[in-house]
Amino acid sequence: MLNAVAIAALLITYASVYISPARFWFLGFFGLAYPFLLAVNVLFIIYWLFNRWKFAFASLMVVLIGYNHLHNYFQIGKKETGKEGIVICSYNVKHFNGITKGIDWRENTDRIQNYLRNKNADIICMQELSSPMSKKFNPFVTALSEPDPNMNSTNPGQHTGPAIFSRHPIIQQGEIVFENTENMIVFADIKIKQDTIRVYSCHLQSYQFTKDEINSIETLSMEDQEKNLRGIRAVGHKMKQAFIKRTTHARKLSESIKKSPYPVIVCGDFNDSPTSYTYRTVRGDLKDGFVESGAGIGNSYHGTLPSFRIDYILYSPRFTGYNFTVDKVEYSDHYPVSCKLIKE
Repeated sequence: MLNAVAIAALLITYASVYISPARFWFLGFFGLAYPFLLAVNVLFIIYWLFNRWKFAFASLMVVLIGYNHLHNYFQIGKKETGKEGIVICSYNVKHFNGITKGIDWRENTDRIQNYLRNKNADIICMQELSSPMSKKFNPFVTALSEPDPNMNSTNPGQHTGPAIFSRHPIIQQGEIVFENTENMIVFADIKIKQDTIRVYSCHLQSYQFTKDEINSIETLSMEDQEKNLRGIRAVGHKMKQAFIKRTTHARKLSESIKKSPYPVIVCGDFNDSPTSYTYRTVRGDLKDGFVESGAGIGNSYHGTLPSFRIDYILYSPRFTGYNFTVDKVEYSDHYPVSCKLIKE
């Protein structure tokens, strides 16, 4: 019975990437739970192999049906090259506030600047920069002034959010702004030698959990059931709203990508897993940097929710990706991701 439930849950997860959360919002939870549902089915396979081995085939078949999803989470053998190419870095910097106790935003900004200086990327996409109207500091002046004062950048506009920095000329730029949220997308058309490419820096709908809500999930206990229920309801409601809003964000981004007159590179924080409607909608026919040249699990977020890989570098098929890396520097609640793209 339990094995049948695990099999059914995994099959629902596979279906959830094709069904909009705007229609059935609860399916979004199955996408986030994929690694755990996969692990349960693998445990059943192992159990049945040592007991009634024929029973292992059901879970084995379901796991194999979703092989492509496993491929999106785990890679063996990194593809590397020393050839010249475009080095792309994407980093959600969490308003430069950091997560290490005792280190304020000024010191943390220096740590991020030093990291980016050493990274020496050609194009840097950043998310969750502080607003240029902030009284703290103007990140568009300070964020990369030390690594390279000659780097071109998208204009800050009036919105808190993403930006693009490039060592190559930016010939045009634009924004995709969503209603009733600070999440947004910026894009820039960048001239690289004789080619022009369109680069997107994306920050799709976040869950907007408070610290208390996160703590309520991390400290669940049997002693205070009423408190547990309140915390779960609050978190669940925010997740539902985020699933639905991201549907709109993903569709608008996908439409913009399809209309682009140039090859595209799509970077950023999708706030969703590879087993999601969001990821499938945005990726479309694009390649995924981690899938093409990464290694290991590729986890890019080390907070409580959402876990695993939520930061991506996607790109048009005319490029081949190499050297995909997740740098485990703890200057934000996200890890920066990077790869090298070569036009084939």
